[in-house]
Amino acid sequence: MWNIGGISVPLRTGDEWLFLGGSNPTQTPVATSVRHVTWHKPPGKSLILIVSVSAGGGGGGGRGSATVVAAGGGAGGGSGSITRLLIPAFLVPDTLGLIIGQGGTGGAGGVGAANGTAGAAGGGNGIVAANSNILLFSHIGGSGGGGGTATSSLGGAAGGATAAGLFVNNGIMLSVAGLAGGAGSNAGAAPATVTAPTTTAPTVPGGGGGGVTAAPVASAGAASPALFMLPAAPGGAATGLIGSSGSVFLQSLLALGGGGGGGGNTAGTGGAGGSAQFGGGGGGGGGTNGTTSQTGGRGGDGGHGLIYICAI
Repeated sequence: MWNIGGISVPLRTGDEWLFLGGSNPTQTPVATSVRHVTWHKPPGKSLILIVSVSAGGGGGGGRGSATVVAAGGGAGGGSGSITRLLIPAFLVPDTLGLIIGQGGTGGAGGVGAANGTAGAAGGGNGIVAANSNILLFSHIGGSGGGGGTATSSLGGAAGGATAAGLFVNNGIMLSVAGLAGGAGSNAGAAPATVTAPTTTAPTVPGGGGGGVTAAPVASAGAASPALFMLPAAPGGAATGLIGSSGSVFLQSLLALGGGGGGGGNTAGTGGAGGSAQFGGGGGGGGGTNGTTSQTGGRGGDGGHGLIYICAI
């Protein structure tokens, strides 16, 4: 059994490897958005299966305000994409270099009469032949959610499908894009509902943060939706509560959850967006206003990428 961060994954027939971006203590990141790992092909195998999940984007921070004006929540981060490649083992180079994206960090909330900061994009994944630097394939991570304003904030774009090299024409490849994050609250109204993936990758984007109208009336953050056996990650209540973190069903790579949006607040800091699991988007931070300087909620972090390899 693997047990990585409390996630147990049963071993199956053949040799298996699971490489996690940002969460593997045996590897050292060489950049802020990716992790480099080396994989060596075992002898005596017929087929190699590679499943690659790029990282999710961070949620945007909510707007802060010192006066009773509308303050919107930050938008949710877009989810990463998934690529699967099945290829004869004799066509795979003996050593592969794996580039694994790390989740985008959530944006800071605005202080006083200031907009929130956009979340950072999640890192993309790539696989190259270590001795020749020939690219097998690469795919980008989800974009970060927009920061909250007095009106609205745009959700982070989805992680894109794969740019493939000529090498993968020797195998069977399926690549599916992620899903855009939920928009933050518009002029303090309730944020848009985020729908679960259906035809896209089973990575879930972040929910938008709640906000506050000029009245002032606060709204709750949007949930990151349920998927397969995963529960939804609820948004924070309209009292500045934080959004829930995403869940993960890693055994089959079928469901990788995003974070819920933070709740808006009328007299205190906006709720922070929930952080995501592998490939999911972070939730947007909640907006806030009041008679004194207030701070919008921080966006939740996007989920790291991962690469799974099975040699059969």
